[in-house]
Amino acid sequence: MNIQKLWAALLGRLGLRGRGANPDAANQALEKGRSLLDEGDYDAAIAAFTEAIRLNPKCAEAYCNRGDARREKEELDMAIGDYTKAIRLNPGHALAYFGRGLAYYESEDDEYDVDDAISEFTQAIRLDPRLSQAYRARGDVYRGILDIAYHDEGESDSAIADYTEAIRIDPKDAEAYHSRALVYRKRGENEKAIADYSAAIQLNPLKVAEEYSNRGLSYASKGEYDNAIAEYTEAIRIDSKHAAAYINRGTAYRAVGEYDRAIIDFTEAIRLHPEDLHAYYARGVAYTEKREYGRAIADYTEAIRLDRLGKVVYRYSEVVTTYNNCAWLLAVCPHAECRDGHRAVEYATHACELFGWGNPCCLGTLAAAYAEAGEFAQAIHWQTKAIEIATPDYDVPAAESRLELYKVGKAYRQE
Repeated sequence: MNIQKLWAALLGRLGLRGRGANPDAANQALEKGRSLLDEGDYDAAIAAFTEAIRLNPKCAEAYCNRGDARREKEELDMAIGDYTKAIRLNPGHALAYFGRGLAYYESEDDEYDVDDAISEFTQAIRLDPRLSQAYRARGDVYRGILDIAYHDEGESDSAIADYTEAIRIDPKDAEAYHSRALVYRKRGENEKAIADYSAAIQLNPLKVAEEYSNRGLSYASKGEYDNAIAEYTEAIRIDSKHAAAYINRGTAYRAVGEYDRAIIDFTEAIRLHPEDLHAYYARGVAYTEKREYGRAIADYTEAIRLDRLGKVVYRYSEVVTTYNNCAWLLAVCPHAECRDGHRAVEYATHACELFGWGNPCCLGTLAAAYAEAGEFAQAIHWQTKAIEIATPDYDVPAAESRLELYKVGKAYRQE
């Protein structure tokens, strides 16, 4: 066999032989695309990878890298197509499976779900057991399921196992420490969470403020509010625009009864992020505890307005609580000028809908709202229902006392 045939055979094995294949020029375009991708110039990177593919249609790397660029641009369907093409050309391409898993997880298309993403990450790990980012990504999916489910169905164990393996492979993976800490804190294992946040602080200087704020949450979960406040204050010293640290410090101040300081922090968070539902909700709670009911209702109302606009930063549980708290004040506030029975019914009904009509506190609020609106038959119906489905933390004697008021045509007032 002459040298030309040997070279052709080698190109064939590398997937470079084919009509119009130009491996040197293709590799140059591929490297150019990678540099542009690293710089964040995704359009130029896509153009370079497309040129690499034109020069060498069998270059799996170019398809995979173009998929990465398209995923960064949130062109997820096109990214999935590129990853799929890379896998067809090279079924052992772990990074293509990894990228496709990320695209599946980020996609809002009902065709893909979390199980598809988990399957892709698992395949990437099978092909390359040292691919630490695949472990971390799979852990993130499990953590996401846990956050939505609000209870542990084994996802927390799976998430921690994946983050731990990612850290074993790459001990400098700050994101894996950060994410594992989030799961530990959700499980109530605050000492472990604090240790992981501390590791993340050492490893990732760019996110130090965030990690101090997160570490403060773990101290707060332990009831160590002085330590928590110190952590939040350090986060704010490092980054004066860290809105979450202001909210967290305000929550800690509120927990120790320093309502004025809490309100100052919540107000600053609102100044930094005027569309943050959580900040209005938190300030509304502080005003309620100060018995400044008009201001509390104003903040809850603004949070509800933001929720309806859909331009909010929030946690789902706080949306429900915002509607419920506002409805409760509108129904039972001792100050007549703050009460509005019809608006209370509207907000309480929405809170019940969000909870699937299965929360006794929300049903009790709806009953109080109907009583304030003068619809006592409805008030009796919903208060009775709340008592029937009472949970251990629901104050049944107080609920029964309110029910007796409704039966004689009286609304409840919280003194």
